[in-house]
Amino acid sequence: MRNSKIYIQKARCILAGVAAVSFMAVSCSFPFKNIPFVEARNYFVSNQVHEVPSKIDNRADFEHYFGTAAYMGKNGAPTAIDFNLQYVIAVAPPAGRQITVLKAKELKKENGQIIFTYQKQTDSISRNFSSRPLLLIVVDKEHDGQVVLRAETDKP
Repeated sequence: MRNSKIYIQKARCILAGVAAVSFMAVSCSFPFKNIPFVEARNYFVSNQVHEVPSKIDNRADFEHYFGTAAYMGKNGAPTAIDFNLQYVIAVAPPAGRQITVLKAKELKKENGQIIFTYQKQTDSISRNFSSRPLLLIVVDKEHDGQVVLRAETDKP
């Protein structure tokens, strides 16, 4: 009888320990979730606009801000976007005479916000003409939230 009481007490302690460790593992997990995305290709910023919103969720607005830059050959068609299921995150700094390269790094959801981190690399050589860099990513609408852009700037 006494051995069974000791056995029950040990079992309770073990179960309490397992429950505590499980709770800690869940509460100490990462506070963000990575989100999949696709980089949109073969679009340009319309000359009629000066500022571009970071999030575009319908075709009419998208066509107001961007035009297609299709060309012949493999991968020449613009990336297809289904605005019923997807939205676009846009990074479109002002036009400049230096070559600026924008690269997508990470998209995550943190505290209800969609945080898009990208790399911005600007060359120091000035050219005779200006161009406007553009980075567009396509995201499923199931990952919705306020979009925050975070640039990591590099100078070569």
